[in-house]
Amino acid sequence: MKITAAILQALRQELSNFGRWDWSAITLSFIVASLLWLFNALNKNYTTKISVPVLFRAQATNVVALQPLPEKMDVLISGTGWGLIKTYFRKDVPATVFEIQSPLQTSFIATRRLIPQLSENLLGAKIERCEPDTLRFHFEPIRQYELTLPMGYEYINLAEGHRFLQPPKISPRRIKIQGPPSNLKKAAQLIRYEFPKSRISGTFSDIVRISFPESSFITADLNQVHISFQTAYFIRKERPVAIELKNFPADSSGTIQPNTAKVVYYTLPANELTTDTTAVRLWLDWRKVHWKDSTLLPDLITTEDFFEPKVVPPVFKVSYAKSRNNGRNR
Repeated sequence: MKITAAILQALRQELSNFGRWDWSAITLSFIVASLLWLFNALNKNYTTKISVPVLFRAQATNVVALQPLPEKMDVLISGTGWGLIKTYFRKDVPATVFEIQSPLQTSFIATRRLIPQLSENLLGAKIERCEPDTLRFHFEPIRQYELTLPMGYEYINLAEGHRFLQPPKISPRRIKIQGPPSNLKKAAQLIRYEFPKSRISGTFSDIVRISFPESSFITADLNQVHISFQTAYFIRKERPVAIELKNFPADSSGTIQPNTAKVVYYTLPANELTTDTTAVRLWLDWRKVHWKDSTLLPDLITTEDFFEPKVVPPVFKVSYAKSRNNGRNR
């Protein structure tokens, strides 16, 4: 306790002389000590991660990379503090160029093979490893293909209540395209049409631009086609329809659910009163039952006055109660 009291007494006495301290000497001592610590620290070895620019080039013509080639790579480097500072803050590090000799046969590269070439642009530091340890590539050759143009109804903005009187006509109907095979197979789903954004009614006959997404790497020998079609205003109608059973078991062991149906269709206003609704027939054929889930698709027969007819419900459920004396009659 006496020793502690003596120490506290000495501290109080020194603090009481705070105003008479030689602050210039204290500051100088602090600076010198800091510099000595800094120089000693910078001479030690450290490890850090940096990102360096890279450039991959395929040594082949008519080849495309479907996955973007990396433009930067993370590397773990080690060295003295001085060397790492110069490497870390260097702004003019040139991109290391790597040539891929056989791109169609190259699906990956172990990044440890790239270390010697990367080291040439990172003097003063040692590369311990690259991250990730493997780079994967997906190259495909460029091929040519002749595409029959789909209509692209989803791009046509028809006026409310309007429908096509006949399928649209496209000229030319076939175009030549080129690109990677994996995208050429789905080119019909990738093509885009630039129809007017305003709602279309009546007759349409105009030049329409076509294109493919840049990411598909598909190019075409032309970028526009002529498209024409005619629309008209239709009225939505629906009516119940009798169900006719064909080839069902004679003993009534086969039943359907539901046992009622209706037909939803569109018709021109001029034909609304003259449409022969008695001409509609709906058949359910026992021989077409899908026995895995006991479902049956209907057969609908209508006249040309019925546009886009649909049966509600679109699928029927079949039940079969096997009789005691008779086998299943499919």
